[in-house]
Amino acid sequence: MRHLSHIHSLLLCAPLLVLSGCPEDEPTASATDSASDSDSESTGSTSDATETEGGSDTTSTTGGESDSDSDSSSDSDSSSGGTEDDTLPGECGDFILDEGEACDDGNLIPNDGCEPDCTLTPAPDHCGDGQLDPDEACDGDILPVQDCAKIDGQYTSGELSCAENCSFDTSACEVCEAPGEVISCDDVSNEPLHALGLACNTLGVDFSDANKHIPVTNYDLQSADADAYRVASQFGSHMKGNTPTWGPREGSKLLVISTGNLPMPDADGVLLAPPGSAQTGITPNDNPDGLLSLPGIMHHEKGSNNGKGGAPFEDCDGIGDCSDTLDTQWNLGTKTANDVFYLQFDVTVPKGTHGFNVDIAFFSAEYPEWVNTSFNDMAILWSTSESYTGNVTFITDQGDSPRPLTVTSLAQNGLIKYTTESPELAHTGFDGEGGSSGWSTVKGSAIPEETFTLAWTVFDKGDDILDTVLLLDNWRWDCAGCVPSEVMSCGIIPQ
Repeated sequence: MRHLSHIHSLLLCAPLLVLSGCPEDEPTASATDSASDSDSESTGSTSDATETEGGSDTTSTTGGESDSDSDSSSDSDSSSGGTEDDTLPGECGDFILDEGEACDDGNLIPNDGCEPDCTLTPAPDHCGDGQLDPDEACDGDILPVQDCAKIDGQYTSGELSCAENCSFDTSACEVCEAPGEVISCDDVSNEPLHALGLACNTLGVDFSDANKHIPVTNYDLQSADADAYRVASQFGSHMKGNTPTWGPREGSKLLVISTGNLPMPDADGVLLAPPGSAQTGITPNDNPDGLLSLPGIMHHEKGSNNGKGGAPFEDCDGIGDCSDTLDTQWNLGTKTANDVFYLQFDVTVPKGTHGFNVDIAFFSAEYPEWVNTSFNDMAILWSTSESYTGNVTFITDQGDSPRPLTVTSLAQNGLIKYTTESPELAHTGFDGEGGSSGWSTVKGSAIPEETFTLAWTVFDKGDDILDTVLLLDNWRWDCAGCVPSEVMSCGIIPQ
């Protein structure tokens, strides 16, 4: 079976279940085991792996919610002496166009197109003559600047237009209200969400600042085997100077997810796997086998072109995979998922925020023997955003086409960075045979103020022997976001 990943154990209930109060009869969120015949990946010999039912049920917990509406700062230069900090909701200068206001540019500066009383600055006599005069920001179709971020430091995104008084119309400009400096809490917790940089608000008053954390809701972890994931301070033993190669990208811990069983971290939180253990099949886990479809909310069917496929990222049907990357790989060989790990949670997008990022690293014992075969374990991050529904962990190949996150796609596009005897794989379980990408960033899109679901899965495809591991850390909002219709804009960005 394949195994090695990162996430949480029942010991995590204490820190995270401040979220839900850890009720005694909290329903568990563990996936049920289902038996399946395993396709052997080895040639000339048969390797049978016996799965033991049971393992630890993982409790489903709910992350805390917190609205983080932060006032946008702006310079104030008015006779009233007011600043934006003095502005109450519904008043001029709060970025909200209230009834009776002709404009509201978020400040109280006169003669900038929108006056401190939220009336339009009177237009020059020559406004509308099709010429850009010195006292005009624009004139009709003459618009020297179109990006809101280039006219005022308070705006982070949006497009300008020209108002009737030949000043910039900033009604479509936005201010990103994503937390700018998230407080890490994984030094006091072994909860998977906390390791990722999420839901620290559940740990009490020390993390109560709504502008310093990222709340989640409807958190659901499904892993019947608690050994299929770990929260660790380091994976493997390799160091680059004083920094671990596979160490945290934020805070002090990261999440490790596996299709096999992971050893417990040592007293310092370092996770050291026996050399070669990912290839031997000696690390089976008790997560579900023989699933005939993708777990949870995921669907392998093509979702572009209104469900007909063939136009990745265009006209998502909101059900299938709009990247069109999962269908072909799922339908290769035996159409089953084994050793399935799954988690999901909901997030609410801050105002003016158009995306999210998370750092990952992918390890596979299928390298190099099983490249270009149906035996390709899969790692998927699924999004249900209004901007895009489907697999976010896609790779852009050399022909600018999207591909799924598998060892074959990585190998064919030169993204297997460490192989065989690379010292970077020491004590990861993939040393001696296997391969790994370097760290990469997954970029996804979002719509400001929407609430949507993100789901992760890692599973063995077609067999249940060789292990795959995914490292996860540093989940954060991205004010600018990415455009899913532009292949190079979203998906996996190697570092």
